[in-house]
Amino acid sequence: MVLTTVIRLLCLIVIKDQLTAHPMSSAFVMALRFDWLILSFLLIPVWLLLVIREFSNIAAIKIDVGIVYYWRIITGTALIIWIVNGLYFTHQKSWMWMTQWKNRLSDESLVSLLLVLGLFSILYLLRNSRLFFWNIRLTPRPSTKAPRFGDGKVFLESVGVVMISALLIALGARGTLTPHHLELQHSKLTSSKEINAWILSPLWTINKKP
Repeated sequence: MVLTTVIRLLCLIVIKDQLTAHPMSSAFVMALRFDWLILSFLLIPVWLLLVIREFSNIAAIKIDVGIVYYWRIITGTALIIWIVNGLYFTHQKSWMWMTQWKNRLSDESLVSLLLVLGLFSILYLLRNSRLFFWNIRLTPRPSTKAPRFGDGKVFLESVGVVMISALLIALGARGTLTPHHLELQHSKLTSSKEINAWILSPLWTINKKP
């Protein structure tokens, strides 16, 4: 999240001539909403695994390993997409849509860049996974047991946490309290096409057409 924010801010340098002519406060807020929408979608599998961890007798360490693997893979992939889009933005002043991805994947230079970034991501994942398992052997965590129905207070607290977290993630995934979720039209806050494009997230545009 920090690295993607840095990439987003660096992309503002490309359109710095547009910043003084347009109000940026609402643009920053809307960009944050698009980023939060993507993050909420990515957190849904983590939330499901944590619910299983809380209400089942599966050893907590097994679920923890699954969460760590999922999060490292998904964040590594997201970072690669952001880096590629950051380079694209410096030339086109826009994120890559699905059409651009299809066209660019035929470009050998982009494929080479993706392969190099993917290789480094895999090496990073394997290296840290080994350290992660080493830490598990040194400090094993006790498995958690499912809440007993007899202990009404513990059970209600667990259900309350699940419901509140589910509500927050659902609101984040919609990005708005209105009947319709965030759409392209929500990014059109200014008369500048560059700023409106910057508001969107490359993880949001990757499977959509402009």
